Amino acid sequence: MLDFLQRNKTLVRYILVGGTGVLFELAVIFVAVKVFSASDAAAVTASYWLGVAFSFLLQKFFAFENKDVRVKSVGYQTVSFGVLLAVNYIFTLAFVHFTAAFLGVYLARMMALVITTGWNFFAYKFIIFRKTGNA
Repeated sequence: MLDFLQRNKTLVRYILVGGTGVLFELAVIFVAVKVFSASDAAAVTASYWLGVAFSFLLQKFFAFENKDVRVKSVGYQTVSFGVLLAVNYIFTLAFVHFTAAFLGVYLARMMALVITTGWNFFAYKFIIFRKTGNA
């Protein structure tokens, strides 16, 4: 097991960032509701968009160790990340629509999450945060 973790450091960091992102979003919801008396919708909206930014930064700098901060590179990464978010959203809605009747909405959503998490790793590694040698 230790050998697997050492050989797959990027994957381990990716999973850690994902878990940290969930905790971050839950903390934002808690603070928004308990400290600022925000509505549930406002709290979830804030947690979602702050979570997107948090995830982008941690995936870029920590999980995939991409230190390239040139405007052109960050612009490309930001647009690519946004396109991936849209693809994930459309896929999730379609997948849940076509599978919820026999899987149930919770299992359908979890399966969509597993699928998008899998392809996100490869999209981040080989497209969005790929090593170019220019940074």
